Amino acid sequence: MAEYLTMGCLLTCSMGTVPMPFMTLPLPGKTLHLSSMPAALITDIVPMLNIPSFVMCNAPLNPTVIAATAAAMGVKTPGACIPTIVSPWAPPSINKNYSGIPHAMTSSKCVCAYGGSVSVSVPTDMTTKGTP
Repeated sequence: MAEYLTMGCLLTCSMGTVPMPFMTLPLPGKTLHLSSMPAALITDIVPMLNIPSFVMCNAPLNPTVIAATAAAMGVKTPGACIPTIVSPWAPPSINKNYSGIPHAMTSSKCVCAYGGSVSVSVPTDMTTKGTP
């Protein structure tokens, strides 16, 4: 059964170091799922509003990683994570939308300009009910 990406789902980035919760805004008429949590739209990709910092980044293209590595005399060193999302959540829901914009699913992913892939690691139902 497909699940919708909702506020509170834990996200991970393939280049980040710490899973962080997804945030979205409850808008009038926007679909609600799982204990009245607002569901995400594929356009909910705003850094630091929807997509949190994953604390440290290991992406070789990230300017903070480049600077930290140069300061460490070429030893690869993580830098600060400031997500720069370049594509909407994909694949989108084919069943639900809000004002013509599809909802994102827990299977959806989005991509950071520095090479990381952001995905759901723990759906909201697991974060609100606890893991089995």
